[in-house]
Amino acid sequence: MQEIKKAVILAAGLGSRLKPLTDSAPKCLTEVNDRSLLGHTLGILEKNGIDETVVVVGYLGDIVIEKVGESYGGMKVTYLWNKIYEKTNSMYSAWLAREYLEQGAVLIEGDTIFEESLVRGVLREHPGKACWVGDRFTPSHDGSMSTTDSDNRIIELRIVREKLKEYRNNYYKSTGVLKITPEYGREFSRWLDEDVRRDNVMVYFDIVIAGHLADAPIFIHDFTGGRWIEIDDMNDLARAEELFAEGH
Repeated sequence: MQEIKKAVILAAGLGSRLKPLTDSAPKCLTEVNDRSLLGHTLGILEKNGIDETVVVVGYLGDIVIEKVGESYGGMKVTYLWNKIYEKTNSMYSAWLAREYLEQGAVLIEGDTIFEESLVRGVLREHPGKACWVGDRFTPSHDGSMSTTDSDNRIIELRIVREKLKEYRNNYYKSTGVLKITPEYGREFSRWLDEDVRRDNVMVYFDIVIAGHLADAPIFIHDFTGGRWIEIDDMNDLARAEELFAEGH
């Protein structure tokens, strides 16, 4: 089984809930304690042996390319353009990067910040095991929720917008980070291709995976209690600055 050496960061979106910060810079360049989300993630990837990261850009993508350039430390940085970012969602950006997913890659949503142990831990999982990094789903969470079986395999995935009647120990919130093996990546690429051909491009990549949980196994890598946060609005940003303050 080959070691994962590639990463894909999805960073094409508008980030409208972070206005006015995103009026002049894309969401991935939002700063947490004077360091951009993208810079934080690239630093972690480079430190953990990733030799190439592909950033899928769209909204104000030129600014990202100008700021980051073609390398970060010893890691190569390349770019793919989602030119229809206003009419598509994360599945389409993932589809654009399918060549890299088919090689095996860490797939990361560009609006998350996390501690280094998240990437280090998931890369240490069995090389043949596709994993989705998850945190225990609590009443403070919404969005992508996975349900696992006794082996931590994801058996159901749905987008939650309401409070649940109960919060079980096998409910996990997506951290926006996945380890995609080459075998899983080839299947994922095919599923994305099928949806793109049907013009089903305004959905999260989570929904694409949700429709194929029986076709190929993907497991939760439990990161409950670790530091991470998805930054959608100014309240999230304030919490991130507190969570990732120096000396925390």
